[in-house]
Amino acid sequence: MKERLVESWLSKINERGYGITFCQILASKGYRVIRYGHSSIELGKDVLAISPQGDVCAYQLKSGDVSLADVTKHIEQLQMLVATHPVHPGLPSTFVYRVFFVTTGDFKDPAIALIKELNAKWRMHRWPEVQTIGGRDLVTDLIAMSSDFWPTEAPDMRAFLELHLARGRGDLDIGKLARLLRQIVEGKGSARDVERRSAAANIFCSYALGGFYATDDHWSIFQGWTVCASTIGYMGESFEVPKDSWMPSFTLAKEGAMNALRLLSEEALCDGAFIVQDREIDQYTRVRNTTALAATAAYMLIAADRVTAANRFKPLALIAQFIERDRLVFWGEGAFSQFAMLIWFLESFGLQEPASILLQTLLSTVVSSNAPGSLNPLSDPYSNADECLVNMIKAVENNQPSPRRKSVYSYSLLPIVTLLARRDLRSVLEDHWKAVSQVRITWFRPEKPAGMLLWRCESGSEQDGGFDQPQSWDELRKYACRDDRERLPSLLRDDFEFGLMFMLAFPHRISVSLTKLLDEKLCSLAKTENTMA
Repeated sequence: MKERLVESWLSKINERGYGITFCQILASKGYRVIRYGHSSIELGKDVLAISPQGDVCAYQLKSGDVSLADVTKHIEQLQMLVATHPVHPGLPSTFVYRVFFVTTGDFKDPAIALIKELNAKWRMHRWPEVQTIGGRDLVTDLIAMSSDFWPTEAPDMRAFLELHLARGRGDLDIGKLARLLRQIVEGKGSARDVERRSAAANIFCSYALGGFYATDDHWSIFQGWTVCASTIGYMGESFEVPKDSWMPSFTLAKEGAMNALRLLSEEALCDGAFIVQDREIDQYTRVRNTTALAATAAYMLIAADRVTAANRFKPLALIAQFIERDRLVFWGEGAFSQFAMLIWFLESFGLQEPASILLQTLLSTVVSSNAPGSLNPLSDPYSNADECLVNMIKAVENNQPSPRRKSVYSYSLLPIVTLLARRDLRSVLEDHWKAVSQVRITWFRPEKPAGMLLWRCESGSEQDGGFDQPQSWDELRKYACRDDRERLPSLLRDDFEFGLMFMLAFPHRISVSLTKLLDEKLCSLAKTENTMA
């Protein structure tokens, strides 16, 4: 059964969908993966790795069976693969160069014959020969790596099959994926055990995301890989083992999330990307606008040193236009992380005024919606965008507020007030303070910092409080600027890129500590960039 499932997955997956898995196979064999990515600048080298013997190995990844026509179609890429030596700061100054053509299917006999003839020609130039790796080789490696962690209990197996068989169109059950991955990584052991568990987490995450690669559902892929990386990081921080036993797998999962975020950004910036093709409910359109632009903003912040000012102009103009036209929506308290990305991105380009307007709008929305006894408070951050959208639609259809007053707390108000105080927007807070001080605030505090990395953490507690009335401005500023990063897991303290990705993918982990840390880093970068400009 295991073999049939793996074969089925490989038969449907494209080259982007199994790239992380292939890198994990290499890592399990002692290879050190230097680079992974699909783009025209890679010159046919989708994966670059150093073997245990010190050879530099380059791999071109394809999917499906490879026929004579396929080899002919890819000859230019193969030529670049063999003829150009890779250049990367992680490579030794001199090395033996080896190249591989990898596919999830079979190499047909005519294709193998042509590759042999090409190799004979390339040997005359003293270029390396192309070696082939087919689907049968991949199945063998994947079964060997994942068999010890394959679900054996009926409920676990059913959950795995449901994830594996998802349509791949926005139907990723992220909570179910998180539970599966946690089951894989749990259980203390040696450094070797941790290495194997982290590798298995990536393998099973690849199985779960196969359908989403087929439909280019980049947002689900981003969330899935971020949860996988976070789960691996939780294991690494919870167990007393060397960091290098789990960090390679964490890095691969993070790279998978980063690639998805980049592709989503590219898709959002295509001409006409936000034009509504069919009739749809306006709330749905605005939720999609907000999510897509927040993901784009996050990628631009993460890849700031790789994105030119000219390339950032279009998303900046789009965000400013959508703010002006009221085409974004604070769909629930889980949207705080998305709006934080938009605010930070605007500020990174010196657009403090629209960023300030957006932040003030958040304050007004939260204090008015979550006032004591509110009839229609914002959905809490444990409700995802789809669930919040359903509630919004029901409210519109009923055309009446809920007849029952509710006990209301806010998860996002404290971070919003903190951001305003850090920007010295005292007058804004003074104008709203009476309403602000009436809203009860709440937050989740895990028993140990590492628990924050889990999608669902049982060891912790919900805590609540409120603001003083009156409130000392000096005390509020002191709190807003206080460094309390020690409350965060070291993974979020030390990895700025992953901190942004985590905040976007884990909307229910609203944390004033993480908000402060990222705000400090981004404000510092913005000041440096604007000074240089």
